[in-house]
Amino acid sequence: MKLAIHKSLAVAILTMGLASAAQAGPKEDAAAAFEKGDYATALRLTKPLADKGDADAQYDLGTIYDEGLGVQKDPAEALKWYRKAADQGHPDAQLAIGAFYDDGIGVQQSDAEAMKWFERAAKEGMPMAAFNLGTHYLNGKGVAKNVAQAVTWFKRAADQGFPAAQHQLGVLSAKGEGAPKSDADAAKWYRKAADQGYAPAQLDLAQAFADGRGVPQSLVEAWRWANLSAQQKNEDAAKYQASIEPKLTPPQLAEARKLAKDWKPVEPRQPPGR
Repeated sequence: MKLAIHKSLAVAILTMGLASAAQAGPKEDAAAAFEKGDYATALRLTKPLADKGDADAQYDLGTIYDEGLGVQKDPAEALKWYRKAADQGHPDAQLAIGAFYDDGIGVQQSDAEAMKWFERAAKEGMPMAAFNLGTHYLNGKGVAKNVAQAVTWFKRAADQGFPAAQHQLGVLSAKGEGAPKSDADAAKWYRKAADQGYAPAQLDLAQAFADGRGVPQSLVEAWRWANLSAQQKNEDAAKYQASIEPKLTPPQLAEARKLAKDWKPVEPRQPPGR
């Protein structure tokens, strides 16, 4: 799992308060070093903070070793620092530990341990953790398959703007799994994810528009969303776009091209951070 060190560093700077913004401190200097790609300096400045118990610094140090930023990748060292931060309630670190157990990175693979850490992070407001829990319940991975429970966790993540969860809710609504079958609900969730640029949802939304499932039938909209998905190297979307293009009149195709060109993604809501 790729975790962005600069996210927690930047948030940590903000949480310190910027009353003395002109005065640089270790966290600010570490963030600046990271942004410059000077990972040796970032490590040198972050380590003392982590040793003193700063949870953000511990998480950042874990990420340095996890990603191999200026050092050799060291899953054991990364896990050590993630644990220190996680034990202080740091949700990014809890999510990272869950991913280590889920994938068997530096530890014996354990679905039970993964779910334990994902649940902790999800309860701290991490939508990716809630999505991962939902996936475990949906697939019966390490737990008895429970679609209703999966939907609960997907909904939690989706309500925080997590596009993969929104798309999954759309898929389940279309199938009538975990909730009554509803093309309208499926299209609603596809749209939420598609608006953020999530390629699989854009393709499903295109197909919904082409067939008039849950939305008014529109080949213009179908081409637009298929094109946007195809732009992200979604081969299925490219094939689908090509299959419906002959059905559009020249004016319709011109309109669809303009809609695709003018489209801009909606910014997702950010989960609470440290």
